[in-house]
Amino acid sequence: MRTTMAGALLVLLAPLAAARDVPAPARFQLIVHPGVKVTSISRARLAEIYLKTRTRWDDGTRILPVDQPIRAVVRARFLKAVYDKEPAFMLRYWHRKIFSGRGVPPVELQSDDDVIDFVADHPGAIGYITAGLRPASVRIVEMTR
Repeated sequence: MRTTMAGALLVLLAPLAAARDVPAPARFQLIVHPGVKVTSISRARLAEIYLKTRTRWDDGTRILPVDQPIRAVVRARFLKAVYDKEPAFMLRYWHRKIFSGRGVPPVELQSDDDVIDFVADHPGAIGYITAGLRPASVRIVEMTR
């Protein structure tokens, strides 16, 4: 009897265990200036862009990454998806860079609308916004693994 109940319990709980291993949807979307000629960006390349270790698109255009506020939910989602880290990770990274004189962080804007406007107005710009928005002035690109 115990074996049967244990087996039934395992059958019922198996989908939950499997679902835990499936990554949650990112809940943000990447946007680029319409002149940027990419349709997708790998997670690794995106990490380089936001750490400013990659500074040029393949055509030579300077990359201008733009961030959301440190407390914004969309920023936490972005950092989790790209680095698998919390926002404090980026704060520490940029504090070290700034204090050593070796870099400055991406421009930080206050809202999705501000990010959209900045990206639309600056060739080479890239940003992230809340998923589901459909701005006409920029292009949405996919993050790949």
